[in-house]
Amino acid sequence: MRNERGAPVIEFALLSPLILGVILVLGVLGIGLHDRIQLEQILNAGAVAAMRDDPGLGEVRKRMTEAAGAKGYAIADEPNAVGAINLQSVRNCYCADELEGSELCFHSCPNGRSVGVRYWLTARYTNPVIMRLWSAVNKGNWNYFSVAGPVVLMRMVVVR
Repeated sequence: MRNERGAPVIEFALLSPLILGVILVLGVLGIGLHDRIQLEQILNAGAVAAMRDDPGLGEVRKRMTEAAGAKGYAIADEPNAVGAINLQSVRNCYCADELEGSELCFHSCPNGRSVGVRYWLTARYTNPVIMRLWSAVNKGNWNYFSVAGPVVLMRMVVVR
């Protein structure tokens, strides 16, 4: 029998990169899931505001901005901002026969039906922690594999 002193140290040295890699992946997935849940809640605040008597685009945007601020997020006008949420909202009107909407709202459609109103709400967020981790790991080699891309969620709210 050979001397097996030091074998646990060697085993640990061989397995520790794998264990650290699994922990890192789970951490990144947890951060991404947290970001997604936060964006869903922000969009839901806008959707609830839109469903209350069609208050207009300004009020819906205000509610989403307030919800983001309450969660500690900054708001950015640039879609590709890192560390801040980019909120976009569009309100349009449509007739039942049309697939596309119009920004102009009339009181009735050509077929006599009432005009429908819908809101398109979008939230985009790129987490700076994930970006830094990905930059350190990637070093520009895996540009096709975008782990560090933004979390983008969209809601369509049909008011009437």
